[in-house]
Amino acid sequence: MNITGFTYCGFIQVPLMDRTIYFNGKFVPENQVRISFEDRGFQFGDGVYEVIKVENGRAFALYRHLRRLARSLHGLDIRISEDIDFGTVVRHLIQANSASDGLIYIQITRGAAPRAHGFPKDSKPTVVAYSMPWNDITPKEFDAGASAIIIPDERWGRCDIKSLNLLANVLAKQKAAQAEAAEALLERVGVGVLEGTSSNLFAVSGGNLVTAPSSPYILGGITREIILELADQLQLPIEEKALSKKQLLRSDEAFITNRGIAVLPLVTIDDNIIGSGKPGPITRRLAFAYNELISKATDLEWL
Repeated sequence: MNITGFTYCGFIQVPLMDRTIYFNGKFVPENQVRISFEDRGFQFGDGVYEVIKVENGRAFALYRHLRRLARSLHGLDIRISEDIDFGTVVRHLIQANSASDGLIYIQITRGAAPRAHGFPKDSKPTVVAYSMPWNDITPKEFDAGASAIIIPDERWGRCDIKSLNLLANVLAKQKAAQAEAAEALLERVGVGVLEGTSSNLFAVSGGNLVTAPSSPYILGGITREIILELADQLQLPIEEKALSKKQLLRSDEAFITNRGIAVLPLVTIDDNIIGSGKPGPITRRLAFAYNELISKATDLEWL
């Protein structure tokens, strides 16, 4: 099952090499973007990013994403010009690239400077944003569910910052790919199974919807945030805790969430069948509520 979805069909009418890109205060053709080899994002991963889903030509939960972007920038003490209106940037990119459905990627680094570990005094942040194609999972893929593996969490201690330091995530995702699994779930010693490489993890256990609590050990996903709000509205019991591997494998249901896949049921983890081996009733209920929220929203940006 392909949950990455990066195919070039049905998203951008403009050819990719002709895309309009936001680069350091200007909207320019893609071939005019030039980033220095001394950029600290390239040399140190010294930067942050944000990925925003586009639904029907509108940026989904735009302002939740921009609040998280601001928190990430603050966490790394990267200071950008107050003149940048990312709401306007995102809307312009959607319109300029004829993007009806897909993703908008924003990346901000500390900028270019002679290589040294300490912060440079006068570097100017590099800011880039662009549109990307994305295919949602199909109803058939949802009904089939997906598999996951559990591996040790080798990430740094500030996973709550959406930083460019993703090497541990990349290596974990590759292990999942080699195991023909959709995701690798990360288990931190003494804490439990926390989340996936690019997703948040939920389980249903003892009648409760369970997910790891907000902390420096997880990235607080926007979809996770919305799912918790929907669960509260549906009066589903919620327990924010990290499950042990043993508890997770014994859970009645499990699913992962992120901005692209929305809700994806996990039917096997480490070759163990979860629950009935099919998407469970609470997973289906939350997925339905999430889709209803999108279809009935009068302003997707402010969800």
